[in-house]
Amino acid sequence: LEVSMEELRVLRARGARAAKHWPKANLGQVHKMEVVTPGTDGSAGCLRRGRYYLARMTLDQLTSSEFVEANMRNGSLSAVSTASIDSSNTIAICPNGRLVLRIGRADFEGMGIDGRRCRRDPNFYVVEVMMLAPGYTPGKSCHDRLRVVGTRAFDVLLARIVDGEPAAVEFCEGVEYRKFEATPLCRPLGERETPVFDGGNLGELEGKRLHEIGEGIVEWLG
Repeated sequence: LEVSMEELRVLRARGARAAKHWPKANLGQVHKMEVVTPGTDGSAGCLRRGRYYLARMTLDQLTSSEFVEANMRNGSLSAVSTASIDSSNTIAICPNGRLVLRIGRADFEGMGIDGRRCRRDPNFYVVEVMMLAPGYTPGKSCHDRLRVVGTRAFDVLLARIVDGEPAAVEFCEGVEYRKFEATPLCRPLGERETPVFDGGNLGELEGKRLHEIGEGIVEWLG
């Protein structure tokens, strides 16, 4: 997978320092990043050319009704903030429209919204909101209370799919963003040990065993 120096640096960025410098990076150098996909035949069609965006956005902009309607009602949107998950507030949007926030205690208490304490770090809380739910509209608490930390900006990596193909992300006016194209090169690999995880059995697993599997995957990923 061809990744420019610019993209690699942003993905490794730590908080606000990255937002300050990434627009000025040199796009001339290209680096390679390996992605192992067990179970594929290694043909050139296993991965397709993709399009993604790096944007500087506030939570208010990411969760606005206009942004949701423009990018999530038609097709699917994936997004994740690039700040360090160890010490910063982080954001993710799943393709099914679920917003996942990992925020500090002060922000969580200021929101006044349901959530749970983060198991890995009790100083943070996890909040999940289904932005495609009928009740997610201006005037409803699940919509308006997100605005409490809405003015804080994040560096966000985004990609959108419509009818199985990469599509443009429609940003609100004033949002700074850059678009990139990813061209994957595929080749088969043999005798590589990777963990096998059957997601289809998730419903049959209970507490401790499921936790052990999750911990094992995290440890293998590093």
